[in-house]
Amino acid sequence: MLPPSAHSHAPLVEALLRTAPTIRAPFFFPGHKMGAATPAILRRTTPLLRPGGGVERLLRYDVPELAQLGELLSDEGPVWEAERLAASAFGARRTWFLINGSTAGVLAATLACVQIWRQARAAAGGEDAPLVLLPRNAHKSAVHALITSGAEPSWLVPEVHASMPEEPEPVATPLPKTSASSTPRT
Repeated sequence: MLPPSAHSHAPLVEALLRTAPTIRAPFFFPGHKMGAATPAILRRTTPLLRPGGGVERLLRYDVPELAQLGELLSDEGPVWEAERLAASAFGARRTWFLINGSTAGVLAATLACVQIWRQARAAAGGEDAPLVLLPRNAHKSAVHALITSGAEPSWLVPEVHASMPEEPEPVATPLPKTSASSTPRT
């Protein structure tokens, strides 16, 4: 654990604040080019994207993994230092940041857990497929992870929050029925 004083700065944010203003020609993704190439229709129709709306300033800092920010797999630099601080804040031995959204995290966590389970079962002489408990309303990335890992699901009935109606309200106007042959193909 790091001392609380170590958590008084944000190394990745600080590096981003130093780096972004120095970029003159952003020949990298994302395609909005740090806000400069945000489509005009979005600027007109989205209040936060209008001049003075604030988001154009935020988009200036939406950059990929640049050398000045550190690398995700490196043991030095702002990313590594931020991961160290995050691990300390979480009480973990190590924390890794991920890219590609939560789907990547769900896949990585599921694949890692299934692999550990398989190694333990192999050492014990077992060969059965790993079983993963999932609620029926799990995100599709969890189902993707099951398929990719070869694990089998054990479906759980999710709890319904007290504020949710027990029965969904009927649709006022049902959608017209169509057959597969009448569905236009694109």
